[in-house]
Amino acid sequence: MSLLNLLCPHCGGNFDLDSERPLQSFWVCPYCGNRSLMQKHDGIIRLRGIIPGRAQTATQAPTALVPDYSFTIETEPQILEPTPAAIEKLPDIISPVTQNTRPLEEIIAEVSAAVPEEQPVISDSVSTPTDSAAADEIVQQPTSVSQLDQLCKQAAEAANNHDLPLFNAYSRQALDLDPKDPRMYILRSELSEEADAFARSTWASLGWSLLTPRRKTALVTQQLYNLNTALKFSRTSQQPDIISHFAWQIIRQAIDHFTEQGQLRCQKRLFCKTFKGRFTRRDIQMSSCFLDALRLVSRQTCPAAHEELLGALRVEISKAPHRIARRLRKL
Repeated sequence: MSLLNLLCPHCGGNFDLDSERPLQSFWVCPYCGNRSLMQKHDGIIRLRGIIPGRAQTATQAPTALVPDYSFTIETEPQILEPTPAAIEKLPDIISPVTQNTRPLEEIIAEVSAAVPEEQPVISDSVSTPTDSAAADEIVQQPTSVSQLDQLCKQAAEAANNHDLPLFNAYSRQALDLDPKDPRMYILRSELSEEADAFARSTWASLGWSLLTPRRKTALVTQQLYNLNTALKFSRTSQQPDIISHFAWQIIRQAIDHFTEQGQLRCQKRLFCKTFKGRFTRRDIQMSSCFLDALRLVSRQTCPAAHEELLGALRVEISKAPHRIARRLRKL
């Protein structure tokens, strides 16, 4: 079996033909449906499109590669003429075009004259420039301010309830609206220090004494980031309260740590296992590491208010228990 590649002389369609198949008198193109003469000379098959055939529509499937012996009977088209009764029943809309002899310009002018032109309304009162500016301010008042206050309120409620996932969601939305709003940074600083973030990350960690001074400074700077940002964007009247509250949380962490050490010591006794607030040197042996971390509070780690923060820490140390205050007075 050998295949010959042929082209339709009518549409140029490409198809294959078996050379061993018996030769037919004509061939039907599977693409356009036209018929062509088949001639074979010296083993070469040629197609000559001299016999016009019926063209198939696009929706019809291509005919098989077999001769089409079907034929049609051509008849003359029958022309139907309308009767007078049918013409009378036609609606009045169908009328000869020659009845409307008015030019198109007159019709357009008549339609445009029927529609009255809009006259500009002139008000008797003349608005001053100040009134228009005030109106623009009222119209252009952003709704982001009320939305920001609502988000800050919801974030504060979530912080009071210690719902940290909800607080993180509200705080991110609030910071997206106004990155310079100090309220979110204040709340973040308070929440982190309530969880003893400064103590756990710096002086109370196991490897604090093994760190280099540069690494210790980096850790202290990282823990003071929220405080520095809150002081940077807050008003001057708010800064003393923020600093004093932060200093109270730092000293509270140290007192809680020393108290826990005293309680663990008392629990090892056979009698008098309740800790009554009498600290020993063993209980406050971590005070040296605590002082080491507080001495790193400088202009580099707290550029916003390092002197004010150290002053607030000294005030809170003076309010601590006598044994602890005496040990930390070197600050």
